[in-house]
Amino acid sequence: MQKCGFQDTPIQETADECLGLGEYASALSDFIVQCDTPMTIAIQGDWGSGKNSMINMSIKQLPE
Repeated sequence: MQKCGFQDTPIQETADECLGLGEYASALSDFIVQCDTPMTIAIQGDWGSGKNSMINMSIKQLPE
């Protein structure tokens, strides 16, 4: 388990998440699965806000 703090490496596993992004990543994954039309998704946020971590968590939750 990763400790919270200022780190410059995105997490790879939801279990390591400590920024409160797990619910958002789950919702994003659900949206991607249920979306019928081609869609462009943008994730915006300040440096260190967890954008890449959220993408990694969302990808892990997508069906293969």
